[in-house]
Amino acid sequence: MEFYTHQISKGNAHATAKRQQNIVDDYTAWCKAEGVEITESSYQNIMDFVAFLQQKGNKTRTIQQKLTTLRHFFEFLNVPNPALLVQLKGKQNTIPNAWLTEEELKAIYERWPTHGIVKKRDKILLSLIVFQGVCSSELQHIEITDVNLNQGTIYIPALRSTNSRTLELKAFQLLLFQDYLMNVRPLILQQANKQSEKLLVTTGQSAKLGNVIVPILKYLRCYYPKLKSFQQVRQSVVKEWVKQFGLRKAQYMAGHRFASSTERYDEDEMEGLKNALKTNHPLKK
Repeated sequence: MEFYTHQISKGNAHATAKRQQNIVDDYTAWCKAEGVEITESSYQNIMDFVAFLQQKGNKTRTIQQKLTTLRHFFEFLNVPNPALLVQLKGKQNTIPNAWLTEEELKAIYERWPTHGIVKKRDKILLSLIVFQGVCSSELQHIEITDVNLNQGTIYIPALRSTNSRTLELKAFQLLLFQDYLMNVRPLILQQANKQSEKLLVTTGQSAKLGNVIVPILKYLRCYYPKLKSFQQVRQSVVKEWVKQFGLRKAQYMAGHRFASSTERYDEDEMEGLKNALKTNHPLKK
């Protein structure tokens, strides 16, 4: 009920706050049933929840209201806000096409400092998001044995919403990973007094990366206001893959379970992401 109390403190009426809490409870129950970590919710999770609401008979206006509540909820949690990406306006269902260019993605990566072992770990994390398009939820599950420096690849395990795949590392990443695996990671584990097979390890006892990812995003937003979320980064990376490699290879690299998920990024068939999502949105009439 913390969200309810928070909404009351913001001046909402008790009935309104209660209704909002019920919406959050419904989303929480849906996440539990789907095996989704709430704080790591992705754009695709929100879209799947929207489809679930449609199947239950929710009207577009009702879903709009629920999405608004979820936006407030993710802001309350102080985590990346995937609900911000879904903007329903009457019968026109759109999503902002705030693409990040290759140059912008590189600049975002290069902005992150590398002094200290924590910052060096975060540089590894950021590189996987920016150059391999790895989902925030996937980062948690990568283990050290998934990295093959000899072949210059990294294996991304399958999750409920994504397929597994093996991706090439950039040449400059190899040195970063080598230093991290040999020097940085052992120091973090030593300071935390713990053992782990995970690639990305935390300085505390919790293995979850939510408290690692949020500060990175906050810092980078100060320099790049256009940056809204790491999901936006992933979408921009996938869009570039479609342009460079075609739909089939891009689908594999993104770990998309369905070809339709990748087809949304094909500019030859659709005018950017906005029109693509109007075509594929689960609420399209």
